[in-house]
Amino acid sequence: MTDFRTLLEQDGRFAYTNRGNSMRPLLHQGVDIMVIEKADPPFQKNEAVLFRRDNGRYVLHRITKILPDHRYYIIGDNTPRGEVVREDQIMGILTEVRKGKSGKTLRRGEFLWNLYVFFTPLLRFLKRIRHFIGNLLVRLGLRKKKRRVHDDSCF
Repeated sequence: MTDFRTLLEQDGRFAYTNRGNSMRPLLHQGVDIMVIEKADPPFQKNEAVLFRRDNGRYVLHRITKILPDHRYYIIGDNTPRGEVVREDQIMGILTEVRKGKSGKTLRRGEFLWNLYVFFTPLLRFLKRIRHFIGNLLVRLGLRKKKRRVHDDSCF
């Protein structure tokens, strides 16, 4: 497994493709290239950060809340639940996405990037409503339960 912390310490940045769908529609698995840059705390709300879980897995998710004691609540753009991450687990931030199919590049701070970040909470809310309605339809027997696999944007 690649040690991304070492790459960031040596070069200050790296480009990579992700595995998983938790950051859709911003990142598409195996298609888009993300650029991660080394960053020092404090981190800001709405930044997509690369962190390492205690089990060793690397994950890219977005900060939605800044908590006391140097902790952050982080959630994928396409996931229903998040997790609390310590500041020392975070090693870099997403600064650029190179869209594989269109060839376009989105950069942190540009208009389209900011527009996407602005609407992400609304999209997450709408997905929760859709999930709730789907579960209600299953309970009423009007729809069969879909089997879903939870998939993080991991490396």
